Amino acid sequence: MAQAKFSSLMSKIETAEDAHKVVKETSLGFFVVAALQTAIGVVFMKNPWGLVDVTIMVVGALLLRTFNSRAAAVVLFLLALTQAGSTLANMLGVPFGGGGSNILLALVMMWIAYRAIQATFKLKSLSAAPG
Repeated sequence: MAQAKFSSLMSKIETAEDAHKVVKETSLGFFVVAALQTAIGVVFMKNPWGLVDVTIMVVGALLLRTFNSRAAAVVLFLLALTQAGSTLANMLGVPFGGGGSNILLALVMMWIAYRAIQATFKLKSLSAAPG
């Protein structure tokens, strides 16, 4: 039976292989969202500062994928958290000056970033474990 492509985003991380798979999938998720934000930014170009978010996201995802960086995972989580906050502010009508309107995407990105943190810290603990 075929397993879902992103099943590791919901499953328990028990081995280094599981953790590496989560890191790979979460970094891919950030690359996809960065590409979408870039495309939307180029088409609408209402806020060129949105490209700063994209740059942070791409660099963070590269560091995450290449080095299994815990720091990059935390930065990506903080970025996702601020994006969710600005999206919520927009939904509530607070004049924030930025952010999107898709709260579901913002929450999914927070979950993906959280899983990246779990995976990178699990990798560190597994590599430090004896035997």
